[in-house]
Amino acid sequence: EFKKNFVNYKKQNTCLNFLTLFDPKRARKRTDLMIVVLDGINKNSEIPFKVNMYGYHELEKFPDWFMEDAKDILSHPPQWLNLLKRYNNNYESNISREFLINDLTFSLSVFDPCPNFIVESLSLGIPVIAPYSGGIPEIVSDGGFLVKEKLYCSNDFFYDDLFRSRNFSGKDINILIELYTNAIINVSKKLDYFSMNAKNMRNRKLRMNYVVNSYIKFINSLENN
Repeated sequence: EFKKNFVNYKKQNTCLNFLTLFDPKRARKRTDLMIVVLDGINKNSEIPFKVNMYGYHELEKFPDWFMEDAKDILSHPPQWLNLLKRYNNNYESNISREFLINDLTFSLSVFDPCPNFIVESLSLGIPVIAPYSGGIPEIVSDGGFLVKEKLYCSNDFFYDDLFRSRNFSGKDINILIELYTNAIINVSKKLDYFSMNAKNMRNRKLRMNYVVNSYIKFINSLENN
């Protein structure tokens, strides 16, 4: 059983704000698993946080694979979860200002080649916590904390059935809760350091000339081969 005291973390005077997106229809985004994991972190640790989940909208029907526990949490949002609609005047005209109220970006997306959400976060100097998967490690680098889930969980559950398998064991869920709690603690202890790295990532890898030169280098390598 996951132990409440697996970390030694003292409450701070301020609450951490997490930036994340509501994307319930694409299984690889794992929005349902993210909600369950964040709820577990809230219940099993002393980390004070609030999740600002942008893009929320009510669905007539969730996908069949969407976890029941996540549906229950969304139907009665707890105090730590702030559901924000995507299309409103504040969001559309002040997206940078909206994002900048957050300390960290949180994602459980897997096999994502280049998530715009993470690129936007790094460009604003917001550190990212995400799985070590897809193109995310190259984008984030030292601008956040990457979790190698597959090394610890007992099942290759996010490889199965085009990411739609949700046959998680209780052990796997608890392992993910522990892994991502430790990730949050590691980043929050050095928040200024990770924020500076995120801004450096913007300057090093997210500028147009770097992207263009990278494509040219790749095309040249194909020609040489």
